[in-house]
Amino acid sequence: MEGISTIKERIFTFLAEEGIKKTDFYQATGLPDSNFKGKNLCSQPGGDMIVKILTTYPNLSSEWLIMGRGEMLKTKGIREEPTTEIISSKQEVIPASGEVIGNLVAQITQQAEEIGRLKERIATLEREQQKNASGATSGTIANAG
Repeated sequence: MEGISTIKERIFTFLAEEGIKKTDFYQATGLPDSNFKGKNLCSQPGGDMIVKILTTYPNLSSEWLIMGRGEMLKTKGIREEPTTEIISSKQEVIPASGEVIGNLVAQITQQAEEIGRLKERIATLEREQQKNASGATSGTIANAG
């Protein structure tokens, strides 16, 4: 599985390995197929998309999906229930209730939306900068003396 460079390529590899039809995948995750066609095929999925996929397929390794490291499946041949523990940045195990997971999903979604707004703001500023640069006159020289 080495050499698969994008998350979407790894998603397709997972579907093929597990014998999951793409239409079944789109229906199970609630993701539109347009996310995996045309120009969108080259874009990286946002956090909310990754959360939907990992929630729908709990045996799929998040480390493999996101970073391409380790095994594709958490356990071979065994369907696993969603985890009930979270490892914090301090490497301590914290019990994860549905409320904790829900809060994390909400936080990831909020951050993904904020990233989208920031990307749009950057694009707007770049367009304004380009417009201002193209409208500047270059024929005037200041008199320094």
